[in-house]
Amino acid sequence: MAKKSAVLLQRIFDRTSGKCHVCHKRLVFEAYGKIRLEGSWEIDHSKPKAHGGKDHLNNLFPVCPSCNRAKKTKSSREARKAQGKNRPPLNRRQRRQALLGNATSKGILGAVLGSVLPLGPIGGAILGALKGLSEDPDK
Repeated sequence: MAKKSAVLLQRIFDRTSGKCHVCHKRLVFEAYGKIRLEGSWEIDHSKPKAHGGKDHLNNLFPVCPSCNRAKKTKSSREARKAQGKNRPPLNRRQRRQALLGNATSKGILGAVLGSVLPLGPIGGAILGALKGLSEDPDK
């Protein structure tokens, strides 16, 4: 693959909020191509070139070197399944929406439970919302 511009690398990295699209390990943007560094990453073709995959942005994902080596010419779906994952990590916009949805639903549940407990509905709603914000939406 030809040398990539910093803008393209950032777009690929941001597609998964800086996580490996296979195992969901946290990656470091500056460690691109530096295989031996903690958080290093490479670019993976979700649909391998060996199976007709192209160099289009929608087919390029960040991947840690160990997952990239293990994946070989398997599909991303097969590689993720081997790691116990169903889908790639969410991008920043999707992550924000999921966290807000979690906070809202847990807040409502907390308010209902809080109304029958000493916390009260407001205390329950606050605790529920905080719980929703603390959960990883990629799990």
